[in-house]
Amino acid sequence: MSSLQQLEDRLQAWRSFRGIARATRALAAAQSLQWNEAARRAEAHRQRCLAILDAYPGARPSAGAPRIVLGVGSDLGLCGPFNRAIAERLGPARARASRTLVIGARLGQLVGEEASCIPSPTSFARAEALATELELLLADAPAERTHLVVVLATGVDPDGRPRVELLDETSPSPSPGLTAVELVGPERTEPLVAATARHARLVAALARSAASETEARWRTMNRAHDAADRRIGEQERELRKRRQELVTQEMLEARQGGRAPIA
Repeated sequence: MSSLQQLEDRLQAWRSFRGIARATRALAAAQSLQWNEAARRAEAHRQRCLAILDAYPGARPSAGAPRIVLGVGSDLGLCGPFNRAIAERLGPARARASRTLVIGARLGQLVGEEASCIPSPTSFARAEALATELELLLADAPAERTHLVVVLATGVDPDGRPRVELLDETSPSPSPGLTAVELVGPERTEPLVAATARHARLVAALARSAASETEARWRTMNRAHDAADRRIGEQERELRKRRQELVTQEMLEARQGGRAPIA
């Protein structure tokens, strides 16, 4: 194979990669918009539930209650750095946990077999259902008698690295400005309020984590697309140079052939 053909094949390979990166980037952008909107709605609901919880001091979990740690990872493509960042923060959080749950089989592989592993959600409806499944797994102890800590990515830095945070349900949360008089009805009980608040926390955490993962994937593929653009430009310039050299060489050979003496 000639060097020119090798350059052409390499250029075609980079163009194919750029096409894949462009399609993956577009998909991640669309998913990011969807998950960010879902996370916004889930967070608003969580804030309303916490406002109700404030009216029932007995429903708020105690920091001294058995600690359950939930790590929220992802099974989607390009999630290696995302899961490693979660696993790194999850390690110290598990030190005093009575039980550890993990979202995502790939994160589960990093954490170890002692953690209960659950598939990651692929839609907001699945996230809501998964929150209920998690509550059932924890049904051996009432919500107000356990202490849930969630380790998740709540955002992404410009370089694509996830910002991992530890959300402790015993920590005070900012009020959304709603008063207990507007929200609290006499039919509500402490166990119901505690369970409702925990469900809202879980849904909001799952949605925020998914939004962060899709943003990280978008940033990764955006960088890959830009890198492919640069390499394609380099390959095209090199290919033009080599073609021009070949043309020049052919012209020189033709000129030399024209000067050869006729026998």
